[in-house]
Amino acid sequence: MKSLLIVMLLCFSGAGFAQTADSVHTMVDHQAEFPGGNAEMKRWITDNLTFPPSLTEEDNIISHISVSFVVELDGRLTEIRVLKGGDQAVNRHIAGIIKSMPHWKPATLNGVAVRSRYHLSSTICLK
Repeated sequence: MKSLLIVMLLCFSGAGFAQTADSVHTMVDHQAEFPGGNAEMKRWITDNLTFPPSLTEEDNIISHISVSFVVELDGRLTEIRVLKGGDQAVNRHIAGIIKSMPHWKPATLNGVAVRSRYHLSSTICLK
């Protein structure tokens, strides 16, 4: 039976200076959050990540991915970019999984919800 191991590293970076209503913030008081936190995000990804049926139990796949996206004021994820992944088909699949996530709790700055950039790095191992 195939098992899936996902190791995630959440990264926050950058600094924003000029800010407008449409600004994407990288420096915030409270980071955007998947509903239920990081443990729930890991479970959600594990439950929703699919692999092509052509893979067999003998396949041993380890993939390092890095994705960047914007968490909007209403919690939608936009501007999804696979920074490190596989071929174009794999990258589209990864982006689709991220886009299908439930709405997040947006980041806040001075007690007000703001758009923010989020970086997610993960190692996916199918054994």
